Amino acid sequence: MLNEDYQSSYEAANRWLSEDYEKSSLYPERLVYSTLRGEKVRSKSEALIANILYTLKIPYRYEQSLILNGQKVHPDFTVLNAKTGQEFLIEFFGMMDNADYARNAAHKIRAYIMEGYVPYRDILFFYESAALPLDLDFIEYTLRKYLL
Repeated sequence: MLNEDYQSSYEAANRWLSEDYEKSSLYPERLVYSTLRGEKVRSKSEALIANILYTLKIPYRYEQSLILNGQKVHPDFTVLNAKTGQEFLIEFFGMMDNADYARNAAHKIRAYIMEGYVPYRDILFFYESAALPLDLDFIEYTLRKYLL
C-alpha cells in the first residue's frame, strides 16, 4: 500500500496532468518529433527532455501559455514538483550558435527574471550549441535535484 503522502501527491499530480490548459497553436506543422508519451514536439532535443521527464515520472505540460511582461509566451515545459505542488518552467535554447537566436534567448531569460522567476527556484534553463551539445546526464541530474 502506498503511504498517504505519496498517494495524495500522486493523485494531485494526476489531477494536474488531466486539467485542460491553453497551449501554443503557433506553427503546428513544426510539431514533428514524437515523445515516449505519444505527443509531438518541435525539436529532437525537446523530445529527449520530454522523455527524461516522462521516464522520471515528472508531470509536465508542453508549451503551456503564460503571460510574461504583458505578452503571451509558451515556455517549452511547465512541470509539477509532485511533492511540493510547485510548478516550474523549463526553457530550452537549442540554437545558441545563431547570434540572433542567442540575443532573443538572453532577452527572454531577462524577461523571466524581471517578472520574478528565479533560476533554479522557479525556472530551469537548458541550452546547446555546437561546442556544448545537449548534455542529457546534466539535464537528468538537474531534474532529479530540483523536481524529485
